[in-house]
Amino acid sequence: MALRRAHKDKRARKQMRLLLTVVMTPAICLLFFLLILGAIAGVASGQPGMAVGFAIGSVIAWVRSRNAGKRGELTRLFEPEKPAEWMVSPELRKKLAELALVHAVLADRAGSEGFLAVKTLPEGIEVTTRRVHVALLREYGLWDRLGGEEKDLLLRPDGHWETGVAERVRWLLEPLRVLRWTLRLDDFLPTVGSTLAQDFGMAKELVLEPGKLFEGNEVIKRANLETARAAGNHYFQRCAAEGVKRGYFEAESEKNAEWSREYADKMAGRQSDDLLLGTKIVSEADEGTIRLGAMLSLRRLRMCGWLIGVLSGETEVGEELKFL
Repeated sequence: MALRRAHKDKRARKQMRLLLTVVMTPAICLLFFLLILGAIAGVASGQPGMAVGFAIGSVIAWVRSRNAGKRGELTRLFEPEKPAEWMVSPELRKKLAELALVHAVLADRAGSEGFLAVKTLPEGIEVTTRRVHVALLREYGLWDRLGGEEKDLLLRPDGHWETGVAERVRWLLEPLRVLRWTLRLDDFLPTVGSTLAQDFGMAKELVLEPGKLFEGNEVIKRANLETARAAGNHYFQRCAAEGVKRGYFEAESEKNAEWSREYADKMAGRQSDDLLLGTKIVSEADEGTIRLGAMLSLRRLRMCGWLIGVLSGETEVGEELKFL
């Protein structure tokens, strides 16, 4: 994606430079090693000039690193006080893992139903998705806690969801992505704009290996989750503003409509500043992509906000597993 946008987006060029740095690091290390050997050889041959130069360079590098550390310490002295990091009990983490598993099962069934709706299977092929899902939820003691609609959908024979149901259930993929990241199954939470394609693989993985969810005791740090919520809100505000300007969405008030038009006009055509939806900035995206970006970012925003409440002890996880 960065390569395709490098000619017009300075953010993409920065990513390319970072990649080049990673690629060149082994070569730089090798050069540094050769310099050390050269310095040693210079001393051994009675030509200490190279050794002196190497020593001076090392001292300069050390001084710079020390100064950078001191500047970092000074900056930290003036940082505002941060809220205390949450302490999450094993019981609470288990509840979040159970939520993630139910999200994964429902999303995986939606993917299966979407596939069966457009594909004709050869004779003799038996689809066992329903049986596998029900057995998995019973194994983990989650079946009796499901909401009525969730249980009804999972009990229907494979390939018998009504038109449109799978598309609605697929929206659980975004909360699942946030839950996986929160439980530290994934180290990285991609931006909304880079996750427009539906990834059923992350649901299938947990259906096949559900034990992953219940291993370990870590959860995401408060600052990271708050950053993710802020980023989700940024994406939502941008997509909503563009949608209001083009007439896709209705503004809550005339003041909001005016702000949306001004914001959208300000970002129009700014390749290095506007948010990305896939490989296009929001101001150049089509209607379907803008609607998708708005929906995904709103779901991420709400999920992150709910998780912050749960992990900080302000909100409780309900006993009933009802998401639809």
